[in-house]
Amino acid sequence: MFDTEAVKAAVIHAQSEVVIEQLTALPNTYTGESMSAAAPLNQRLRQEGGANVLAAAQAAGVQRLRGVLNAKAKRELNFQPRPLQWMVDTTVACAS
Repeated sequence: MFDTEAVKAAVIHAQSEVVIEQLTALPNTYTGESMSAAAPLNQRLRQEGGANVLAAAQAAGVQRLRGVLNAKAKRELNFQPRPLQWMVDTTVACAS
């Protein structure tokens, strides 16, 4: 997910109408220690990897991206939540 060009090539090759992004790097066990140890990679994967997936979806002309958007992505997309649906649907249009 950190190789921007590889992610873009894979998404373009898939020719999808929708991309679903659910990137995480969570540990197999959920202890305070394991969660703390996993946090840096999980954060990097969600931010950098998520941005790569979004950019790849846009480059591929994907019409919809479904995933968990962090605050930075919401700002960059000028995302405006829809009342009620926001709680169950974080799908956003991503075509240029």
